[in-house]
Amino acid sequence: MVPFESISGAVALLKPCTCMGTRKTIRRFLSSGISPDIIKSYTFDGYIADEPWQQQIKESAISFSQDPAARLFYAGGASGSGKSHICTALAAHFINAGREARYVRWREDVTRLKSIIMDAEAYGNAMWELKKIDILYIDDYFKPVRGRDGKVAPPTEADIGLSYELFDYRYSTNRKGITIISSERHLSEIMAIDEATGGRIAEMATPRYMCNIRRDPQRNYRLRGMKMI
Repeated sequence: MVPFESISGAVALLKPCTCMGTRKTIRRFLSSGISPDIIKSYTFDGYIADEPWQQQIKESAISFSQDPAARLFYAGGASGSGKSHICTALAAHFINAGREARYVRWREDVTRLKSIIMDAEAYGNAMWELKKIDILYIDDYFKPVRGRDGKVAPPTEADIGLSYELFDYRYSTNRKGITIISSERHLSEIMAIDEATGGRIAEMATPRYMCNIRRDPQRNYRLRGMKMI
């Protein structure tokens, strides 16, 4: 991974001879909500793959980064298993290759989109940016949220409709664009929410780039070293 340098006071990931277009992409990627420190530390080399399942994820991501026909990488399942790490490393790889990228925090960005849905022009422009962008990295897609009763609330019809609109376009029209998704849900759970959307994601990912990580407390790196007292 190439080093970080300073651009107008902002930390950004650069090659020595980065063009102005790539500099603009880096600034925009950072301004969309991802931390510069995360991009700096979440690299392929920094992803520790001690277990076979970790090795499979890492190998799948590296293979995806080198596959000119790859369209979608999906990492879903166990919290704390390094999904965001490997997806961020992928996004940084494509930015370094000079491709335009956008980072989306699913819950926050969908809430913003729904707030302007009655303004056809504003909504259309905002959705168009996500539909047409070359590299789209969606973090925490359909993140499960528990209500006061402790139950996970299903996504709303508006959430599902917006999701379908986005993925249907990237599936059928923006066929050269790349989508990177991290989610706490397995892809089968996305299919259960909306089969049409899940089917498009599955077809674009193919089994080769579909990483469904089994939920297991031992796979949560945040709990490593925790002692029971």
